[in-house]
Amino acid sequence: MHLQFESRDINGYYSIKKEVEPLLGDTDLAYDCSGVISTDCFASPKWRHTSNINYLRDDWRVGMKWRYYGAVDYEGAADVSLIDNDGIGSYSFIDVSGSYSFTEYLTFTGGINNIFDKEPPMVGNTVASNANTVAGFYDTLGRFVHVSFNLKF
Repeated sequence: MHLQFESRDINGYYSIKKEVEPLLGDTDLAYDCSGVISTDCFASPKWRHTSNINYLRDDWRVGMKWRYYGAVDYEGAADVSLIDNDGIGSYSFIDVSGSYSFTEYLTFTGGINNIFDKEPPMVGNTVASNANTVAGFYDTLGRFVHVSFNLKF
């Protein structure tokens, strides 16, 4: 029985400034969207990261991923839910996966994304991209189970 620590990594992003200049060359109209959500700014937390950890044991691999999105402030007056909640708080999603290698050519993989079935933040219709949330950024599918076979030849 051989247990091996395969990998541990963190991939982070820190936004110092995300300047938008709606009229090119007119810096008086420029505004900063870093850490803000509004009708002019897509939700963009100052800090977000993905962290992975994987373990190997013989032909088995088990992994966990932590997806983190920092809080964003709301700049506006139309969305009552965002005003009441002081914007969108920080969000974490946990994914787990595992695989078994039958041979060097055939591997089975399975996993669960958003294992705790965390709901995405609800926002009003003035900043929502789909289903009263910020789709494409936060996990809108909820818990998601996946399996696959990989055949190399």
